[in-house]
Amino acid sequence: MAWSQFEDRELHRVRSEISYAALQLKLLRFGLEQRYRVDQPRAPAGSPSGGQWIDGESAGTPSRPNQQHIRVRQDETGEESWLYHSTHHRPDGSLASEHVLNRDGSRIFSEYNTPDGTDDWDTRHTVEDIDGSVLVVENAGNSQTIRDGRGDLLSQSVWGKHGPETADQVQPAYFPTRQTQQLLSALFTWMSTNGISPLLAYKIGEYFKENPASFQVIYIGQPDTETLSGACKRLAEVQKYTDESASKLRRENYDSAASYGTAVHVELDKRIKALHDPDLASEKSYLKNEDENDARRGEKGSIRVDVLEAAPQNTVCVYDIKTGKSGLSQARMTEIAFAAQKFRPNTRRILVTEMRPRSR
Repeated sequence: MAWSQFEDRELHRVRSEISYAALQLKLLRFGLEQRYRVDQPRAPAGSPSGGQWIDGESAGTPSRPNQQHIRVRQDETGEESWLYHSTHHRPDGSLASEHVLNRDGSRIFSEYNTPDGTDDWDTRHTVEDIDGSVLVVENAGNSQTIRDGRGDLLSQSVWGKHGPETADQVQPAYFPTRQTQQLLSALFTWMSTNGISPLLAYKIGEYFKENPASFQVIYIGQPDTETLSGACKRLAEVQKYTDESASKLRRENYDSAASYGTAVHVELDKRIKALHDPDLASEKSYLKNEDENDARRGEKGSIRVDVLEAAPQNTVCVYDIKTGKSGLSQARMTEIAFAAQKFRPNTRRILVTEMRPRSR
């Protein structure tokens, strides 16, 4: 191993340990403020909240009237993208904030305002990478603002009839930096673990082919099904086919998660191709740097997208079918943009959402 590679790995390890120590210190300080007990017990293994620290009331100790309740989870399976996750609930039971420490050393701090709160935002997510890069995503009603660590505006959008639209009075900056894409990827991946599929929306610049980084991220979040269906008309249909494919095959019939995931994709592909609908495509493969639209499945240099829908207003909805725990990487964002452009050359907006089979 080259000495520079060793130094990079050591630096990454040290930064991760520092991030973990910083999170622990924050929790300890918060606990002292709330008179949180160091010897607070954990829920027994095998219970729905097994391994979590439980609050005093759950442990049989009366809680104080104004005490916030803290729950901390640690992933001991090694399968999640995060290491530690803490939730802070107000005395009335409402969620106040969440802290997440990811395995790559990045951190996410989410804040949730009360309905009668004085702040002019509803939710705010602050994402910090180990190199100090920061991204802030703030939601207020149907609008969203994205800023960098200095407070400079990167994007502002309003959810309209056909999905998120950039605010008229704002000219959002392009996201050319790898750090920004990485922070978005971390937030998207975390959101995908919360039970509601995340959505990433971006606009494609006129010179995208010459500069693949020239796309504008205009929204990241978790809109409800009804809201998203207004933009992606085939959402319920694709979800139905995904559910049916997974139900027919069943996870227990396969020796690995990977083989099961492949089988679900193949079955879903059959169902969608049987429709012979040019506005709904599945398992489409494209060459990255060629003008031809199609490529053979698995062909070298090609990219493949699960399901694409030609939606109104020059929009392509991309359904990223997931049966495992992997998220949306920064490289995958660009690949999807390439595929959407080749599926519909006039594409100007792309809405990417994860879709997981619903259990029956």
